[in-house]
Amino acid sequence: MKFSTVEIRPAGVKRDKWGVSFGDMEGDRVNEGHGPHGLGFYHYPRRMGKEKAFEALRSHLVAKHEEEIAALTKSLAKLKALKMPKVSQKVNV
Repeated sequence: MKFSTVEIRPAGVKRDKWGVSFGDMEGDRVNEGHGPHGLGFYHYPRRMGKEKAFEALRSHLVAKHEEEIAALTKSLAKLKALKMPKVSQKVNV
């Protein structure tokens, strides 16, 4: 089976934009059932088509970003709620 690759990566001088690239993989490969990867690439069967592969990868990356945002929001709330512990006058040296 023939496979191609789609990649979505940060782009621009300040890495404040997103870039998309496509490429064909050489030779035949066995379909191992892997889907889009969180690092921004997807090796997909060519019969899937570029549009469908792009949408699958983009949706996967959006979900991963939303998970990270939720984890950071939770961590930030805990940090904001952090109180300074009572410090004793005694200093151990």
